[in-house]
Amino acid sequence: MAWSDTGRKAFNPQGSNQTNAVALAGTAAGSLIVGGVSFWNATTPAPDGDISVSDSVNGAWASGGGEAFYKIAGGGAHQACALFYLKNNAGGALTITFTSAAANYDWDVFVHEFAGSGAGTVLSGTPVTATGTNTTPDTGNLVPTHQNVLLVAMLGVNSSGALTENRLGEGFTLSNEDEATMQMGSLVYKIISGNPGTVKETWTSASGSDWAAGIAAFAYPGAPAVGGGGSPGKLMSLGIG
Repeated sequence: MAWSDTGRKAFNPQGSNQTNAVALAGTAAGSLIVGGVSFWNATTPAPDGDISVSDSVNGAWASGGGEAFYKIAGGGAHQACALFYLKNNAGGALTITFTSAAANYDWDVFVHEFAGSGAGTVLSGTPVTATGTNTTPDTGNLVPTHQNVLLVAMLGVNSSGALTENRLGEGFTLSNEDEATMQMGSLVYKIISGNPGTVKETWTSASGSDWAAGIAAFAYPGAPAVGGGGSPGKLMSLGIG
């Protein structure tokens, strides 16, 4: 078994609303679908758990996966990002709906489907998150515990203009990115063969506004543990740009 990109993905930037929906046609049974969110709250911090995800075939994602990470930046206004996932997708045409507890969000949602999943898919290692107010957002270092993992990183930044990933030869792939609105988002991924070592993702943004970022690794059912063979681990800063 191995991870592969099905090429099915969707992205929707939206203003203040309590729901944001995207559609994926022809999804595969048993696949993994990740859903990234970038949003902004002008008044109070959005508490962890105030966003839920469901789709028209599988129902609530919490029953087949859930939340990988959720991070809020500080300051008078609050930029945040989150990553949700559904494993062992039933397949077919999906309408995926993100619902927030309040309507005062400027938010982007991203979804992307990957084959090679199943009911036994797990998070590999502990997802990591970080926040800051500089021009170089950084997820922090993640140490997956399995070989052959799928890495997914998400950024939310309270800025507009140029937003790029820093490539250091590691071949991270851009899923989708929003550079048009004030509250920008970026979802990137990488499939690794062998031992992943310590991994992270960095971006360069046009301003030093609030940002929140995170990275998670997914292991397919039966993936070998780190140390069971494969290439030596190394520190990787992953991206495109």
